[in-house]
Amino acid sequence: MKPLSNARIETRPYRMSWLIAIAAILSAQSVTARADDSADENSTLSNLNSTTWVQTSEEYHVLALGSYNQARRMLDIARLRSNWAAIPGQTLTDKDGKPLPLAVILDVDETVLDNSPYAAWLLKNKKSYEPETWNQWVVAEKATAIPGAVEFVRYARANDFKVFFVTNRDFMGKTEVGKDAEKLKQHTVQNLKDAKLLPDKGTGDDLCIFPNDRVDQDESVLMSAQIGEPTRPRDEISSQSAIE
Repeated sequence: MKPLSNARIETRPYRMSWLIAIAAILSAQSVTARADDSADENSTLSNLNSTTWVQTSEEYHVLALGSYNQARRMLDIARLRSNWAAIPGQTLTDKDGKPLPLAVILDVDETVLDNSPYAAWLLKNKKSYEPETWNQWVVAEKATAIPGAVEFVRYARANDFKVFFVTNRDFMGKTEVGKDAEKLKQHTVQNLKDAKLLPDKGTGDDLCIFPNDRVDQDESVLMSAQIGEPTRPRDEISSQSAIE
């Protein structure tokens, strides 16, 4: 993970050590295959198989539920062990020695939101991933929750964990070639609300990180290049994850 430039920790930081990584199992199919991927028959067949597996397979459904059930167990361990950390060496207490509030960091696409309909659309129309069509999908706000995600998020919040979402979705993006970029965060936030992954009002009451004054006050959802720089500051979270 690239560090956030000029970032500072707000007066109420979180124990980001309680980090649950689930994407390894759930991202078996890549809905945003890059345009330079081979378009030969084998590649098309592979994409078709993976998309069909996600949309129809009981195995995928069970794997997703199992991943989130394991994540819930790790939350329980984190609550009971004050010295447990997913990120080695991270400070777990404030300046007065009191434990910091607990937090969970989740990726969005193929971790909590299912974008397989977009992958199916690409296959049906014999297209490769393009930023404009992907952003059209984001604006449509039609992604549904991955099996087990809603129950996990509710369980985390019920046990006093703050839930954060980080995503490589662009904060600003074009939906048509030649068209000016528009703010896409509002669509991702609304999609998360519609999927019952965020509260209906706001994105949460707690504050996290303020890279600079141009960023929204609530950082429950943080998107690529949100700090106003042409960087991708939170593509991935690199840490010792709670789930291998």
